[in-house]
Amino acid sequence: MKKNDIIIIYATPAYGHINPVLPIAAALVSDGYEVIFYATEEFRKEIEGTGAVFEAYDFGNLQFSPQIGSHILPLTRLILEFTEKQSDTMISSARNRKPVLIIHDTLAFWGRMTAETIGVKAVSINTIITAYGYNSRAFRMYMKQFALPSVKEIKEIPYILKYRCLLKRKYDLKRIDILGILMNKENFNVFTYPKVMHPDGRTIGSGNYYIGSSALLREENSNFDNVELNEIYKDNNRHKGENTDVYDESENIKIIYVSLGTVFNDSIQFYRRIFKAFGDTGYKLIISCGSQYDRLSRMNKPSNIELFSYVDQHEVFSKAILFITAGGMNSICEAAASGVPCLLCPQQGEQMINAERFEGLGLGRLLKDGESIYDEAEELIADFRPEERKIKAFSKVYLEELIIKIHEYVRK
Repeated sequence: MKKNDIIIIYATPAYGHINPVLPIAAALVSDGYEVIFYATEEFRKEIEGTGAVFEAYDFGNLQFSPQIGSHILPLTRLILEFTEKQSDTMISSARNRKPVLIIHDTLAFWGRMTAETIGVKAVSINTIITAYGYNSRAFRMYMKQFALPSVKEIKEIPYILKYRCLLKRKYDLKRIDILGILMNKENFNVFTYPKVMHPDGRTIGSGNYYIGSSALLREENSNFDNVELNEIYKDNNRHKGENTDVYDESENIKIIYVSLGTVFNDSIQFYRRIFKAFGDTGYKLIISCGSQYDRLSRMNKPSNIELFSYVDQHEVFSKAILFITAGGMNSICEAAASGVPCLLCPQQGEQMINAERFEGLGLGRLLKDGESIYDEAEELIADFRPEERKIKAFSKVYLEELIIKIHEYVRK
C-alpha cells in the first residue's frame, strides 16, 4: 500500500445500510487509506466522523426514500435511472481519483458499474440477506414476500427495460439481470452480520467474508444515555416510596425496549396496542420512535411508558429483558449479542425474512396476533433459553481481520 491510496465507498443512503459500514470506513482511514464516502447529506456528520471524505449523491428530480426498499420494481427502476443519469459524472470522478479499490453496497449498482468500467477491483458490502442465485433459499424467501406485491407494480417494467437498454449501449456491463442490479456480487463480498443469520451461509461459496454485527462498533449519537436510564430506575423507586437518590440495579426493574426502527415506524395502531397492552403493568417500557416522537407525545400515554426520539441501544439492551422490534438486521443482531429475546413485528417483506430466520435460530418469536402481544411477550420472556454459541456468534466482530483481507485483496 502506498501512502494515501484511495478507496471509494458507494453507499445506499439509508441508516440500516450506512451504520454497519461506518466502522469499516474508520478502520480503513486508520490503516492509512484515503476514503471517499458517497451518501446523502443527512449522513455527512457520521461519515466525516470516521475520518472519511464525504461526497454527496445528486439524485436531482429523482425521489429516493428508504421506504422504496419494500417495492422491488420501483426500486429497480430508481437504481437504473439514477445510474444512467449519474454514470458519466461518477466514472469521470473515479478515473481522476485513481482509487485502488471501490467498495459498494449490494444495492449500489452504480458502484459496481463504475468499478467495471474503469477496471478497478471492487468489494460488495451486504447489510441485508443477499440472494446470489435464483435457486438459493434466500431468493425463494424474497419471492415469497415480494412476488405478489410486485404484480401491482408491473407498470415499472417498460421503464426498467428502457434504462437497462441505455446502460448496455453505453457500457459493457456484466450481470444486468434482476439479481445483478439489486444484489451486486463481486469476487470479494462482505456480510455485516454473522454467517448463521444467512439462510445460505453454509453454501454461498468462496470469496465471501462474514465480519459479524459491525454496527455494534458504531458510536451512538443519540439524546439518550445512562443518566436517563438511571432516572427510570429512580422513578420506579419514587412510585414505591423508596429512596430516589440511589441507583440500585438489584431492584430488577423489568424493562421492555420497543422500536420499529427509523423507516417503517409510523404504525399508530401498533403503538396504541403497546399502550393498551402494557399500560399500568409491572413492566417499564422504553420506546424509541424517531420521527414519530411528537405525534406519539400527544397521545394518552400510560405512566410506565417512556418515549424517546432515539436511544443508545447498547445501553438499553444491557438492562432490557425483551425487545419488541420490526426486525431490522442491525437491531436484532445487537439484541442477540446482548442475549435479549426479540418479539418480532415485521412492517415489510425484508423484515419478515429477517424475522423468520431469527425465529428459526431460536433467538426470537414472530408475533402471531397483535391483540395478544402482552401474553406472547410474557411467554417469550419465560421460555427464552438461547444457545450460548449463537449469542457468541452475534457478539464477535472481525473488523481487524477484514481490514487485513482488504489490504491483501488490493495488493494481489
